[in-house]
Amino acid sequence: MLGRSQVQKELGKGAMGIVYLGSDPKINRTVAIKTMALSQEFEGDEMDDVKERFFREAENADRLNHPHIVTIYDAGEEYDLAYIAMAFLKGADLAPATKKEALLLFGQSHRNHA
Repeated sequence: MLGRSQVQKELGKGAMGIVYLGSDPKINRTVAIKTMALSQEFEGDEMDDVKERFFREAENADRLNHPHIVTIYDAGEEYDLAYIAMAFLKGADLAPATKKEALLLFGQSHRNHA
């Protein structure tokens, strides 16, 4: 458990954390749980700064209401992990779209249409 959410399985890893699939049993909702292991990655003042930015991300996303911004349900810190529980959105893996040959060349195509 992280906050209200029960962790079910790992969805993916990033440079500074892991995202899990979870559920909020109180309201029967599927969530994605973004985590960051604080003490494994940071120390002292740097940890305080990173923790502040992590929770500011949750706070800022929670203030916005737009169909293209994920809804935040919970945020906190447990077991030396900072976490943000957010709406789980089904979709395709975006990793193939980040490959060099798949990237859009905005600057180049923008100049061609100007």
